[in-house]
Amino acid sequence: TMRTMFYYAGYTASTLTSIGTIDVYDANMYQMFYSARYMKATVNIYGNPSTYTQAFSYAANQTNSLITINYDCDTSSIDNIIGTKTSGAHVEKGVLLSAKCPDRTASIVVNNGTVDQSSKTVPNFSSVSFNLSSSYIYSTVSCTNNQEATITNNVLSIEKITADTTCTVSYTDKGTVLYTDGALIINENESDHSSNVSSHGQVTKTYAPFSSSNNYVLSTNTAQPWNEERTSIKSVTIGEEIAPTSTAYWFYGLTSMRSGDFTNLDTSNVTNMYQMFYQSGYNSGVTTYTLTGLDDWNTSRVTSMYQMFYMAGRYATTWSIGNISGWTNENVTTMYGMFYYAGNSATNFTSIGTLNVHSNSIYYLFYYAKNTKAIVNIYNNPGTYTYAFTGASTVSGSLITVNYSSTTTNIDNIIGTKSATSNVVKGVQLD
Repeated sequence: TMRTMFYYAGYTASTLTSIGTIDVYDANMYQMFYSARYMKATVNIYGNPSTYTQAFSYAANQTNSLITINYDCDTSSIDNIIGTKTSGAHVEKGVLLSAKCPDRTASIVVNNGTVDQSSKTVPNFSSVSFNLSSSYIYSTVSCTNNQEATITNNVLSIEKITADTTCTVSYTDKGTVLYTDGALIINENESDHSSNVSSHGQVTKTYAPFSSSNNYVLSTNTAQPWNEERTSIKSVTIGEEIAPTSTAYWFYGLTSMRSGDFTNLDTSNVTNMYQMFYQSGYNSGVTTYTLTGLDDWNTSRVTSMYQMFYMAGRYATTWSIGNISGWTNENVTTMYGMFYYAGNSATNFTSIGTLNVHSNSIYYLFYYAKNTKAIVNIYNNPGTYTYAFTGASTVSGSLITVNYSSTTTNIDNIIGTKSATSNVVKGVQLD
C-alpha cells in the first residue's frame, strides 16, 4: 500500500526538490499525494490500482510543481486516477510505459439469437462492437474481467477494452419496437418479428418491454419510452396482451399517428387514461385516423378521461375509434375536454356509439368536435359543463342525442351550451 504516502508532504515548502520517479505496482493509492501542493515527481503505474480516491486532490497546484503519471497496458483506470486531481493541479497524463500493448480479444456468448462474429481481437484500449441478430429485441449483457458493455439497437459495444473478456447476452422473447415505416409495436411477440420486418422494414429503435417491473406508469407527458421518436410514429399495435394500471400519456403527441390496434390492451385494471391520445394524429398530413380494439375495453376502474382524445385526428377526413357503448365509466370523475376538436375535419366520421357519463366535470367535452355522431347518456348531475357542446355536431349528418336521468336537473343548461348550428338534441329520461 501507498495510502497517504505523501499526504500534505512539503505543504508549505516554497522550495521543494523533485523526488524523481516513484513506481507503483497495483498499490493502494488512496490520498497518496493529497495536498502535496509543491510536489515534483514522475509516477509510473504498473497494473491497475483498485483504490485511488483523492490520490491527487489538491496536489501540485503551485507554480513550478508538476506530477507526470505514466502507465502500462493494464492501467485501465488511468483517466479516472488522473481525474482525482482538483482545479489548478499540475497533474498530467504521461506516456505508455510499454512499447506495445498486447491485443485484447472479446468473445460473445448468446443465450439465444445470433451474432455477426463470435469473437474479435482489437488493440488494447480501443473500442469493439458486435451486431446482434435483429430477430430478438431486448437484451442484457454481462462481461468478465470488469469490462463494461452496452447494447443499443442490437449493437453490443465495449467502449474501451482493457482485458480479454467474454460477454454473455441474454434475450427476452418480446420487446417494444419501432420500425422504419413508423410502426410502433408494444410487446411484440417474438414469433411475429420476421413477418413484421417484412411488413414494416428494419427495426430503428427498441425499448424495454412492458412488464410488472416496467409498467409504463408515466408521471409526465414526456416520460414515454418513445418520447424522442413520437412525432415519427405512424401506427401503434399491442402485440402480446398486456394489462397496465395506467395508460395516461401513452400516446400523447404522436402527431403523425394514423392508426392503432389495441385489441390486446386489457384495460380492466386501468384507473387513469389522462391525455392518453392527446393530439395523436394531429398533423395536417394525417388524412385517416382509425383506432380499433377499443370496443371491448373495460373502463370500470377508470377515474380520469381528462382530454383523452383532445384534438385527436384533428385534420383527418376519415375518423373512427370504434363503438365505445360498452364503456361503463361508472367511476370516471372527469371527462374535461375528452373530445375537444376531435375529428374536426372528418367528412367520413364513424359514430362512437354511446358515451356513458357519470362524471362531475364535462367541461369542453365535445368542444368544436363538429362532425360527432354519438348518444350521450348522463346518469348524474354534472356540476361543471361549460362549453360541453359548444361548436359540436354542426356539420350536416352529425348528431348528438343527450339522454339523462331523473337526477340530471341541469339537463337543459347542459344542452344549452351548444352553438346555434349544433345538432345537439335532448333525448329521453333513462329512469
